[in-house]
Amino acid sequence: GPYKKNMKLFIKTSIYSMPNLFKITCILIGIIAVFAIIGVMNFKNALFSCINTSQVNKIINKIDCFDNGGDWINPDFNFDSLKNAFETLFVVASTENWIPIMLKIIIKL
Repeated sequence: GPYKKNMKLFIKTSIYSMPNLFKITCILIGIIAVFAIIGVMNFKNALFSCINTSQVNKIINKIDCFDNGGDWINPDFNFDSLKNAFETLFVVASTENWIPIMLKIIIKL
C-alpha cells in the first residue's frame, strides 16, 4: 500500500543524501577541531579548582588548596586534551548544561 511506497521513497532519499550529509559532517568536525585546538592552547589545566575548604577566597594554587584541607579537582568538561575539548565543545554547542562551563572559563580569565 501507500505506507510501503512512502517507506521505499524515504529509504531511497536517505541513501541518496548520505554523501552530502557526510560532507557537511566533515566540515562541522573541521570547524569544531579549530576551536578545540584553540581551547586546548588557551585553557589546558586552567579549569582546576579547590573544593571542600572554607578558605576558598585564599586559595591561589594547588598547594594552598591542599594546605587548607581542600581537594584540587578538574571538572568533567575541560580543555586538557583534544578529546576533552571536543566533548566540551559538543556540550556547549548542544546548549545542554553549557552555563557552568562558561562560568568556569569566565572566572579563569
